[in-house]
Amino acid sequence: MIEDQFEHILTTVRVRIPGVSDDAMKLELINVLDEFLQDSNVWRHEKPIPVTPEKLTYSIVPPLGHPIRLLNVTSEGRHVVATMEEPGVLVLTQPVEEPTELLCEVALTVELPPVGSCDTYPDCDNWVIEKYKGVLVDGLLARMMSQLAKPYTSERHAIYHFRRFRNGIAKARVEASHKNLFGAQTWRYPQTFATRRK
Repeated sequence: MIEDQFEHILTTVRVRIPGVSDDAMKLELINVLDEFLQDSNVWRHEKPIPVTPEKLTYSIVPPLGHPIRLLNVTSEGRHVVATMEEPGVLVLTQPVEEPTELLCEVALTVELPPVGSCDTYPDCDNWVIEKYKGVLVDGLLARMMSQLAKPYTSERHAIYHFRRFRNGIAKARVEASHKNLFGAQTWRYPQTFATRRK
């Protein structure tokens, strides 16, 4: 369960910085998770959207999370030009010629809870927390240790964990762009060049 994953993160941090407030950790954990998701694009959602020639604007409402970035729009495997200036609102640059279905892929982040609410954990796919909990631990440690005038305040350790957190985000971004395919690369020889050299 996702609650167990979050509790594992908090317990790991408690061991490193005894006496830390649970409410403070939960609040900072939401901020850490939001930063991680905003900058990595690892949490994605594909949604089929029926479109018609008379309409250019459509709503994207995922079952969990909040859309932050439009990654791709396709129709029968072909790229469709569209924008998402307002998160969750898809705008086609040209109307379609006939009713069809588009496949939209968006990056998500967590919905932030009301101010002062630390009772519940944010809704997120369990696999995201399970796979990247080490990165989130570093982010949480960095935020907690950078707080002023606390028994666990440590600028040196905060910088160390912040660097690990940012490196983890960069690695996660690359993994997401390759769809977690081991050994993938973003650039290949053009096919014409490869065949000409034989």
